[in-house]
Formats: sequence, C-alpha cells, structure tokens
Amino acid sequence: MLIMGSFLIAVNGAASVTTTTNHIHDPENVVSGNAEFVREIESRLTEFESKTVIRVVVRYHTKLPSDEEDSEPGAFMRKLASQVGVLENGILEVYFANADEWRVWIGNQLTA
Repeated sequence: MLIMGSFLIAVNGAASVTTTTNHIHDPENVVSGNAEFVREIESRLTEFESKTVIRVVVRYHTKLPSDEEDSEPGAFMRKLASQVGVLENGILEVYFANADEWRVWIGNQLTA
C-alpha cells in the first residue's frame, strides 16, 4: 500500500516535484507548467550562485502589485527581496504577466 501511495504521489505530483526550485518562485503558476524551462533556468542560476556567491531569485506573478503594495518607488520589490533573503546581497527579478513587465532588485551591498 505504501508503494502504491508513493507511486500515486509521484505521478500526480510530478509537475510540482519537478518545479520545486531554490531560485525560481512561481506561486501563481505562470511558468511552472513548463518543467523543462524551469529546470534549465534553475540549473543556470545554481551554477551562477556557485561561481559568484550571489543569489538570484526569479519570481513570476500574474499581475502587477496594487497601488497600496507599491505606494513608493521600490516598496514592493524591497519587501519581496527581504522575504526571499536577497535584500542585501542578491538579485531579485520579478515578472508580471499581465503587463509583460520585469522588475529587478539589486541587493544593497552589490550597489554600494
């Protein structure tokens, strides 16, 4: 029974297992359906981090932040960079699908 349960979890959860990453966050499933793309980008970001010690996190969102979330320039990105641990020494790239827009946060220590 345990083997069958594990098999079903592996089959039914395959997309979520293959898209679990350290660098790519896709809470709204903008690109997670494309497992090959996610694996390729994850591999490149892992290699970059191992060579530079700079962590890059990429997030995908379906829509832009609300005016409240983005009340001042950089407010949304600063908060998100802090949440994912790259506020000081890392890079955060966020794609907003509804606007076809990218935003980038470069950590404070990297810009000093």
